[in-house]
Amino acid sequence: MRLLTDRVVLLIVLLFVLVAWMNMLSANGYLVADYDLSYMASALESMVPLCILGLAELLVVVSGRGGIDLSVGSMVSLVGMVFGVLVGQWNWPVWLALLVALACGGVLGAVNG
Repeated sequence: MRLLTDRVVLLIVLLFVLVAWMNMLSANGYLVADYDLSYMASALESMVPLCILGLAELLVVVSGRGGIDLSVGSMVSLVGMVFGVLVGQWNWPVWLALLVALACGGVLGAVNG
């Protein structure tokens, strides 16, 4: 029981349980693709923007100045949609759409701040 109170050991146990569970789901056909290294890599790759947003929110929460600001998530979603529309529907070059999205985020941050 002492092993389960150590955070590292508990994390390793939970990781093994997660991998076993996902392999069982894959074997029974519940996943859209086979659970292998490329599937795990694509899942981790899609989590990177959420992790970056979480780190930015962590700075706000830890600083303790002015409370917790949850509007950052809304602004990230809006700026992401601006970028997606500019590239996907209006066929703008990626670098130009990125600059417009960054400017949009800057303006929203200045107004919100």
